[in-house]
Amino acid sequence: PTDMVEAVQETRSQPGGAASASKPAQAPILPAAEAKPQANSKPPAAAAPVDQQQKSVTDAAAALQGGTEVSAMPAAAGGAALSYNFGVGEWDPSVEEWLVTPGGCSAGALGSFDPASQSVSLYAAAPTTDAGGWKSLWYAMDDNGTPYQATVNTDDGGQMAINVDEQACLGSAVALGTVENGLWVGGLKFSILQHDKSYSTGEGKPSLTLVLAKRPGEGLHIAKIGDPASAGNVIIGKFTESLGQTSMGCRAAVLDYAEHLAANGF
Repeated sequence: PTDMVEAVQETRSQPGGAASASKPAQAPILPAAEAKPQANSKPPAAAAPVDQQQKSVTDAAAALQGGTEVSAMPAAAGGAALSYNFGVGEWDPSVEEWLVTPGGCSAGALGSFDPASQSVSLYAAAPTTDAGGWKSLWYAMDDNGTPYQATVNTDDGGQMAINVDEQACLGSAVALGTVENGLWVGGLKFSILQHDKSYSTGEGKPSLTLVLAKRPGEGLHIAKIGDPASAGNVIIGKFTESLGQTSMGCRAAVLDYAEHLAANGF
C-alpha cells in the first residue's frame, strides 16, 4: 500500500471493507479438546503478587512521552481493509472472563509463539462485543494480514515510512525484548520497558517470559508460557489509564491467567 493517514492522536476510525473476514493465521498450541478449561472453570485463587521491581518499572513508565513516533492508521488501496467480522471464537469467552471482566484489562488476547519465525499468531481476543479485542490488539492492511505502512520520527528531526507486521513485532518482543522501530500492536506504537525470560511467582509455579510495553495513557503486559526459545502460548493484556486501570492490575490478571493455563496443560 502507498497511502498513509498520519494521526498524532490516539483516537482511530474503524476501517470499512469486506463483508467477511478470517482471523490472523491460527496455530494454537493446545491439547485435546476434552482437556480445555471451560469459561466457568476459574478457581477461587488470589491474584498474582506484584513485586517492588515491577512497581519501579511501572512508575518510570508513567512518565513516558510519545514524542518519538507518529502513529499512522493507513488507508487501504481500493477501500479494502479489515472488516473485523470474526464472530466469537472458542477461546474468546475465556479471555474475556480472565482478563477483561475483572476490570484489570481493557482488552486481552491469546496467541501462539513460533520460535522458528519469531512470530505470534493471535487466535482469541476480548472484549467479544463488536470484535472489541481484535480492534484493540490487531491491525493489518486487510483480512489476510498484509503488513501496513506507518511513519516514525527519526533522531535528526525527520520522518521515515516503515512496513509493520504486528505478528513479527510481537514475536520479536517475546524472543528478544526489542523490536526495530518499536512494538506495534493494534496500529499503535509501544515502547518496551521490561523483558524477563525466566519469571516465576514462586516454587512450583510455571516459568514465564514477560514483556512490559507502554505508550502515553496505556500499556501492554505480555506473558509467554515457557522460555522464549520454545513454542508456547502467549497471553496479552492491555490497560487503559483513562478507564482507571493500572499496569500492576493488568499484570496481575495476565499472570493469573497464564498460571491457570499452564496448570491445565496449556
